[in-house]
Amino acid sequence: MKIAILSTSLITGGAAIVTERLGRALENIGHEVKFFTLPGRRERKLSFLAERLEVFAGNGFNRNDLFKASTGSFGMSGPVDEMIAWKPDIAVLAWVNQGFVSLGQVRKIGRAGIPMVWVMHDMWNLTGICHYSMDCMNFRGECGNCPLVSPCLRRRNDLSHRVWRLALIHISEPTRRS
Repeated sequence: MKIAILSTSLITGGAAIVTERLGRALENIGHEVKFFTLPGRRERKLSFLAERLEVFAGNGFNRNDLFKASTGSFGMSGPVDEMIAWKPDIAVLAWVNQGFVSLGQVRKIGRAGIPMVWVMHDMWNLTGICHYSMDCMNFRGECGNCPLVSPCLRRRNDLSHRVWRLALIHISEPTRRS
């Protein structure tokens, strides 16, 4: 089986280490595995900065919470397009935040007919924007009134709610297998 693994890194952080080990274990049992990771190009810097700016503005320009949230609004087209062109039997989404893979690109993978497994290294893929919800349980509804959003911008339809709805639209579309 051809297995594509998308991960921001295979070196930095706990999720990266687990992802690399997963890939090697799949290879050891006979699967063809190809990793698609950050190439370190300028494109990643732009998508990373664009997402950080979106989070920074949404949390009232508070630097303390800048890396506690991701929106999935921006991503790099290169690794996703290369992965789709490789035509894997399945795609494993590992840790893909902070400007690496956008929610729109997750939809693109699904539209290409590639089944996906999304590994939950944190809570991001079920919340609106946070990686860990701490005491907040708003993700059980539709997010909103997010503690990571500036109090003056915090409301039912804040950044966390808009991203939660966007994820629902992008991810809930049925996969088409060609």
